[in-house]
Amino acid sequence: MSRLRPESIDHAAQVRAATLWAIAFSAGAAVGALAVPLIILHAAAFIDGRSDATAFGAITLFALALLIVRGAFLTARTRVLSRTALWLGHALGADTLARGLETVASPNDLARDRAALNHVVATIPSLAVIGNTVAVVIPLAALLMTSPQVAALTAVATCAMLGILAHTRPLLERDLDLADLRRVDADAAWMTAAASSVVIAARGMTPATVNEWQALDTRAVARGFAADRCHERAQSMTGLVRHVSMAAAAVVAAFTAAGEPVVAVATTAAVMLLHDAVLLPFVALVRGLAALLTARRNFGALKAPATASILTMPISPAAAHVPQGVRTHRRAEAS
Repeated sequence: MSRLRPESIDHAAQVRAATLWAIAFSAGAAVGALAVPLIILHAAAFIDGRSDATAFGAITLFALALLIVRGAFLTARTRVLSRTALWLGHALGADTLARGLETVASPNDLARDRAALNHVVATIPSLAVIGNTVAVVIPLAALLMTSPQVAALTAVATCAMLGILAHTRPLLERDLDLADLRRVDADAAWMTAAASSVVIAARGMTPATVNEWQALDTRAVARGFAADRCHERAQSMTGLVRHVSMAAAAVVAAFTAAGEPVVAVATTAAVMLLHDAVLLPFVALVRGLAALLTARRNFGALKAPATASILTMPISPAAAHVPQGVRTHRRAEAS
């Protein structure tokens, strides 16, 4: 029984398809999430005497149906992403192993590629956050119909988070790329020392070899700290925007809510739920940004031609400087 060669499979197309399905299912789940503010508003109207028991019962059943639909969409999204991760680990793993064997890659290279593949597979379920981010238009539209003033405030907070994301992404990508290169340099020195341990011990070069590795590892750790600081700063900024906007939205909703106290409180609560439903996906996206960027780079490296390994993929222009030790190590791998 013949089998398709791994190279004949478009892995990127499969990931794009899974992302589109995640967006579609997230949109359906976002519609289902409107059940909670809907039932809050109609419960207040029922308590205030503006709605009879029949209408409130019908709204309650409708809200329960929406919650069931939401659960079904979330289950379908999880299933699609999980199956995509399993399939990608199988298909792309076969592709990577075949190329490694055809080019007589070293065990160290194959181990690195396997680690990169495991990281990509583990990150696939996180694509749900992209679907949630696109689906925020649904709670934003509901908020616009409920409280235009709070909707305008939410849009401003969303733009602020998008600005933080746009500013952080290139900086974080640069730091992650440089940290990876520094780590490769340190690992190369470690592997070289391990392969020549007998000679190093015989010539009394152990202290010099350890000092060389420590210097290289210090550079890798410093760049890793820089990436962590950049990521933590972005998370702190988005968290600050979220909390400040929530406080402002609560004040605006309280002053603009009309009707009896029960209705006003219910309207404020519903508005706050919708406001947070818009902002939370962006907070989650910034929180998982480092993992997504690393998985994107690993995925591109694993799909590279057979002459390139995970160590020889181009990086962002901001991180174009490559230490001499890495260049030498790469030329030795290519030869």
